[in-house]
Amino acid sequence: MKKRRRFRLLPILLAVFLLQGCGAHKPGGGAVSVTPENTAVPTAKPTQQEPVYHTENYESGYNPEIVTAYLSKNRELLTDPLDLELYDLCAVILAEILGDRELTLPEAEKAIYEYVAGYVKYDPGYYSLEGVKPDSCNAYGALVNGIAICTGYSSSFRLLCSMAGIECIEVTGQAHYERNAHGWNMVKIGPYWYHVDPCWGWDGKKEVYFDYFNETSAFFEETEHYWEKSDYPPSDTVNYETRAKMGYLGDVGPFDDPEVPKRRIP
Repeated sequence: MKKRRRFRLLPILLAVFLLQGCGAHKPGGGAVSVTPENTAVPTAKPTQQEPVYHTENYESGYNPEIVTAYLSKNRELLTDPLDLELYDLCAVILAEILGDRELTLPEAEKAIYEYVAGYVKYDPGYYSLEGVKPDSCNAYGALVNGIAICTGYSSSFRLLCSMAGIECIEVTGQAHYERNAHGWNMVKIGPYWYHVDPCWGWDGKKEVYFDYFNETSAFFEETEHYWEKSDYPPSDTVNYETRAKMGYLGDVGPFDDPEVPKRRIP
C-alpha cells in the first residue's frame, strides 16, 4: 500500500508517520493524508493542575459504572468528578442524536457511529508526547476534548452504544502491513456480530465514511485489520446491509431488527 505524500517538508512527513501509529486510515487505501486543511492540532501536554481520566483498572477506556448508572437512571452511583462529567455529556449526546423515539438497533448504532466518526478528530501528536499521556486514548478524551487515537474512538463508541442498550465490545489488534497497534469495535445485531471501525470512518475533514461499518471478519482481514480471532466472537458471513436483504437462514428465526429501549434521558 503506497503512502500519500503531498509535501516534502519534514514536519508533514512526521505527522503522517504519527497518524499511522494507531492505524489512522482513509478509505481507498493508504494513511490519512495530512494537509494544512485537515491536520488536527496536537494535544498539549497536560500540566499537573489538569485532571487526567485514569482508566488503568478498567477493561475499556471508561468507568463501566457510567453505563450502569445511565441504564438504572441513577446518577448518584458515580462519585468521581470526571465520571460525572462524562456521564452528563453522554446523556446529552444520546438525547440529541437519538431523541425520544423508538429506533431499531442499526438505526441507533448508525447515529452513534456518525457522531463519533464525525465529531472526534484524530490526535497526531499523541505518540510524540513524553511522560504523562493525555486522554486521547480513552472515551473522556474523545468525547470531552474532541480528540483521540483509535482506542479513544473505540471506547467512546462502545460507551455510547452500551448506554443505548446496544451490545458492543472493543477489539485490540493491529492495522496496515506494518502491523501498527490499532483498536476497533464489534456490535451484535440480532444473532450476529459485525465489525465497526469508527476511527477509520474519519476522513480528516468533515465527511463520515461507512466503509468499515457493520462488516465481516473477512472484509476486515482484506482491509489490513489483524487480531487474535479466538479472543472474539465470529462475525456474520455477510455484512449487515446484505443480511437485512437476505434475512436469517436455517433455524435462527425470522429476521427482525430489535428496537433500542427508551432510556435516553439526560
